[in-house]
Amino acid sequence: MSPKGLNDYREVSVELGNISSTNNMYANDTIPVNLYRNTELKDTSNVYSNTEANNAFSEYNIAVGNLPSIATIKRKNNAFKKEYSQATKTHIIIETQFVILYIYVDDHSRVKLEMYDNSTDYINANYMKNYSKDKAYIATQGPKKITLSDFWQMIWQENVDIIVMVTKLMEGEKKKCEQYWPESTYKQLVIDKFTLKMLVEKENTVYTYRCIQLSCGNTNRTVHHFHFTKWPDHDVPDKTDLINFYRKVKSTPTNLSGPMVVHCSAGIGRTGTFLALDALYEHGKTTGFVNIMEYTHMMRQDRMNMIQTVEQYATVYDVLVEAFTVPRYAIPRQDFLNMLDSRLIEREYQKLRDLKPVTEANKFQAGKRKENVPKNAVQNILPHDDYRPYLMSYGRSSNDYINAVKIPSFTEGSNIFATQYPLLNTIGDLWSLVYDNDCRTIVILEEINEDVPVIPSDTDHKISNDNFIISRNSQTVSLQDGVKVSLRHKNKKEERPITVFVYNDWENNNPIPNSTKTMVDFLEIVSRTTRADHESIVVICRDGCTRSGIFVTLKLVLEKMNTDDEVDIFQVSRRIQTRRPQFLSSI
Repeated sequence: MSPKGLNDYREVSVELGNISSTNNMYANDTIPVNLYRNTELKDTSNVYSNTEANNAFSEYNIAVGNLPSIATIKRKNNAFKKEYSQATKTHIIIETQFVILYIYVDDHSRVKLEMYDNSTDYINANYMKNYSKDKAYIATQGPKKITLSDFWQMIWQENVDIIVMVTKLMEGEKKKCEQYWPESTYKQLVIDKFTLKMLVEKENTVYTYRCIQLSCGNTNRTVHHFHFTKWPDHDVPDKTDLINFYRKVKSTPTNLSGPMVVHCSAGIGRTGTFLALDALYEHGKTTGFVNIMEYTHMMRQDRMNMIQTVEQYATVYDVLVEAFTVPRYAIPRQDFLNMLDSRLIEREYQKLRDLKPVTEANKFQAGKRKENVPKNAVQNILPHDDYRPYLMSYGRSSNDYINAVKIPSFTEGSNIFATQYPLLNTIGDLWSLVYDNDCRTIVILEEINEDVPVIPSDTDHKISNDNFIISRNSQTVSLQDGVKVSLRHKNKKEERPITVFVYNDWENNNPIPNSTKTMVDFLEIVSRTTRADHESIVVICRDGCTRSGIFVTLKLVLEKMNTDDEVDIFQVSRRIQTRRPQFLSSI
């Protein structure tokens, strides 16, 4: 059967010929994993072949070129839930006239450790296939204190030189994994018969890379450890972050012949998502189509419950779209000036426009409410409901709405709040935003409007509204150097120091600053203030978009460059346009 095209795409149920759904066979709608029936044991290897006769899931083949449109349709129709249910609960049943044989796929794929003395051969790990290799990966749980030796024994005997870790050691107050590598560079860690020495440890914006020398006896090996650190607890990662991480993993040359080891905490949810990305991307490059449902079944043949949630299942679609449609535009820091030219900028910007998210009108409901319309400086730039901050300390005459969006920084725990220059009726809302999010820095990209004072004009004056009193602590001559003010909630004694920077080298109606040098110098001054404490900041311009988009992009690009040693204006721009589509509206 040919890959599904967009025009003939439709939702189908898994009931093809002699393949039938058995969703109601078991109590509580729970079906045992990996239960299949077949006439002969030898035929089970053909269940997932790519031929129409044997492949029960070929109806779900999707041409790579149609994947973005089909993924959009599925999300719009809320179809991922139904498909995930079929992918994870449907039994493959092949019947003959006389006999039905149930085949339980139990430990056929488990990794067996070589046994020494009184040791056991057991480790919670399975060989996982892709479309070209039976033992392409090993999926395993995060090592526990009592399994550290087993883990490294597996790495050694299976000739592994790449480990992918997609969990933090701690998430919230819950321990997810035991640390199984040395504490610092060149510090040794001895685990049973293995000696580990960390040769390199490099933190990046979304992952940490470690190069570990693994020794046993007189033999030394190099193991590359890629630790993805941006997978939110009980959520799914940003698709661009995961793809950037994936590309770094795949670009690493390997010397050994062993499988890639991937683990999270239990070794099934996040691990399954990452394996599906790699297997389906490689398969799609070769064949021109992908089949997410099929590969989910393939994984669950080898290890139960791979891909645990419908959100993870949908993420596989999202990251595959990203992998197939978005080239890597990052430029090594040292090569940036040599590679920069107008044609490159034009190509990137055109691609950015092509990929610009189309957001439905119903995602801006808060800004359109009758009571909030007077709070908007312009009516065509409203905050996305999913990304707007909710005010908590608003006054009697206000509510939780402010025309602002929250943009995650590359610094852990830090955010950027882009908002409009306040109106007379929203000055209190601005200070609620600052207070609620414990922001200690405000950047204003407009001249101070004397009719709508954001900060007191001098140390003798104060600004007071429903809940806050703002006083000025310094009489700075240059606003670009920062003005020190104090913010106090009227019902509390605490006074918070706030630094306000005002950039005034930007003429009205000019889409870009008068001088790129003064903007970069200004940004460096701001960064020095915020760098040490990893604090969130508020960025203000007239409409909360035009000038703020340029400043936020520059800030994030420089943050990423200083950490990753590469310049990636393209992905940073996409990141912020997701939060406010009107950012960077012209080349």
